Amino acid sequence: MINIKNTIPIFCLVFSLGAFSCSNKRSAEISPAISQGIMNQFKFDQIGVQPGEKLPNLEVWSISGKAQSLSEITANTKQTVLITGSYTCDKTRSNLNAIDSLSKIYDEHIAFYLVNTIEAHPIDTQSPYSGEQEPWLAEDNLEAGIEAPQPNTMGERMDLAERWQSEQEIEIPIILDGPENGFWIQAGQGPNTIMVLSQEGEVVYKQPWFDAGELGSFLEESNY
Repeated sequence: MINIKNTIPIFCLVFSLGAFSCSNKRSAEISPAISQGIMNQFKFDQIGVQPGEKLPNLEVWSISGKAQSLSEITANTKQTVLITGSYTCDKTRSNLNAIDSLSKIYDEHIAFYLVNTIEAHPIDTQSPYSGEQEPWLAEDNLEAGIEAPQPNTMGERMDLAERWQSEQEIEIPIILDGPENGFWIQAGQGPNTIMVLSQEGEVVYKQPWFDAGELGSFLEESNY
């Protein structure tokens, strides 16, 4: 017979460890970063992993804080489309309808994800896409009332991603880059970059800036 009195302290210990683990993940500090793209006229296609190369099996996070490897995500479909973006990226915001439309066309064969990366136009710090120390406030953001500081912790990134998903009514799944900005670095350090991965994690297609027509043509011709 199980001694219920003896199991209570064990249960409390397990619960406390789980709560500590969740809290510890949220408090993970995000590394500041400046894109190499500002040094080569925003040619993000020349940065990071290139087509034909394998993307490192990086860790990404869900909005709720669950960590998983990229291989777990790509294993479910023959091709996976990963699109970088952020709440303050005006370019990503203008492309959300096109991204959603493409995901619905190919949803039976191809998985689409938005990868929430470092904020493009934070109101409190230098933009990762500017050499100027002052914040770079995008005109479209000012007109739309879009503003947010650069998250300093993963908890803040999770909260802002949830706000992004809710306010913009984003339907495709959002995954979060880790605190070291590993995916953003490997993908090309661009604000709205596209990578299409095979099940094995090989980059089969890459766009430095999202272009719905070109991506649609590639997906239509690809052997998925």
